[in-house]
Amino acid sequence: MYRILPLLFFICSLPASAQEAKQFYSKEFNWRMDFPSGFQTVSTAEDAQYQKKGKEMMEKAMAMEIENHAKLLFSLKSDDFNHMEANYQPFDEAVDGNYSESVQLVAEAMIQTLSAQIPRERIKSEVTNETIGGLNFHVLRITVAIPNKFDMQMHMHSRLFGNKELAVNLIYIDAQKGKLMFDAWKNSTFN
Repeated sequence: MYRILPLLFFICSLPASAQEAKQFYSKEFNWRMDFPSGFQTVSTAEDAQYQKKGKEMMEKAMAMEIENHAKLLFSLKSDDFNHMEANYQPFDEAVDGNYSESVQLVAEAMIQTLSAQIPRERIKSEVTNETIGGLNFHVLRITVAIPNKFDMQMHMHSRLFGNKELAVNLIYIDAQKGKLMFDAWKNSTFN
């Protein structure tokens, strides 16, 4: 269940660094992606502060200690609540159990954690699959309705690469910025 921490951290407003990167490449996953225009990188140190907050929030909601083994690949931001992040962590089905079942458990834990902060009737979710760069990803989509203000969209894409789980998380309130992030992600290549 520690896998949902990175998505929760987006809920906090992360300060961005002054640098803007253009393209990302991960040798680990042989993955290439052009960053969406208008997004800035968030420093690892700043991101770590918010991971700590998210971990505490989840531990309180789940009434259990959470271990976070995720390693940040990148974190981007454009304005408050428009974020994109990628991370990976070990996941061995022989030790951690069936991956597809784990995805469903993560979805349930995410809803439980959000429901501790927001009335349940304002939260809609679905677990589905989507093809990105020719590969199948599990997708958890959550919409949180903030009355008379906005709808917050959260999308967590994940899949196994051997014994490593890659997670790419999008959160946004601005539909145009959400589209920029999703288009960048959708146009990723894995070789």
